[in-house]
Amino acid sequence: MRLVSAVVGVGLLLAGCSKEEPPERLALAEALEQMAPMTVIVTKQALPDVLNNWHGVGLMAVKDTGERTLTVSEKVLKEGDAKGRRLLMYAAEDGNLALAVELRRLGVDVNERGRRQTTALQTAVAAKQPLFVEWLLKEGAEVDAADEEGWTPLCYAVQANNAWLVERLARAGANVNPRLSDTLTPLMFAAWHGKLSALEALLKVGAEVDAVDQTGATALIHAAAEGRLKSCEALLKAGANPNVATTKERYTALFLVAEVKIEPLCKLLLRFGADPDLKGYEGKSVREYATEKGWKDVLEWLSAKR
Repeated sequence: MRLVSAVVGVGLLLAGCSKEEPPERLALAEALEQMAPMTVIVTKQALPDVLNNWHGVGLMAVKDTGERTLTVSEKVLKEGDAKGRRLLMYAAEDGNLALAVELRRLGVDVNERGRRQTTALQTAVAAKQPLFVEWLLKEGAEVDAADEEGWTPLCYAVQANNAWLVERLARAGANVNPRLSDTLTPLMFAAWHGKLSALEALLKVGAEVDAVDQTGATALIHAAAEGRLKSCEALLKAGANPNVATTKERYTALFLVAEVKIEPLCKLLLRFGADPDLKGYEGKSVREYATEKGWKDVLEWLSAKR
């Protein structure tokens, strides 16, 4: 049975937009208005595997040649391909709004789950497809849906180091402090991996700056451990406590950077109130440890006027 795209559906999507709408909604409305509709042909008959694989003849024809018709089996439309991935997720990855609108008209749920419990919103965010993200939010996508690793769309925005997506998801109501399966927060992940744009965006939308993971480490400790000067500076300016110590070893950010002798970071932490006489690792302060190890350069930094 041939199912034709409903241009009327696009009109309904545009109907709610006005000049008072946020810029991203106006951009979405313009994209929907200008796009060429697609047709999805659904058949009850089983298709050859190559047509049931979106990276085979079917979707590649749409992606590479601009073909506006896609034939899929009813089973695959409802259950996904052999890998458990849904057609809407492939559309999200490619930013194919025309296909998404047609799938929605066919009754596809924007919150359907694919392999590893991923959603189309997570996929669109990971692929940095802002218009597709906007369309999904407009269609009611769950902003805090987590996959099997505990990753929400916001976590994928952080991994992509995309400040706009972080802020957009936060404005849509996303939790900015979710816990990943290893108890890291997105801010800790950004600090650890040097995702500076995402880190600054998270701080802007209210991420908890001194949250700790299962070891007692904060985002600042993670950034210091990796020698990330700009991330440390951003966290300290946002009010991060430089004297938090990990639970077991009692590592502080200052101890970690002193041990590997990163002078700019050491001086930065001291300038923001890191205490060189705070008892920490092995019951010793950074100053005592540096004295014991004969770190003359570190002792000079600790004693310099700030």
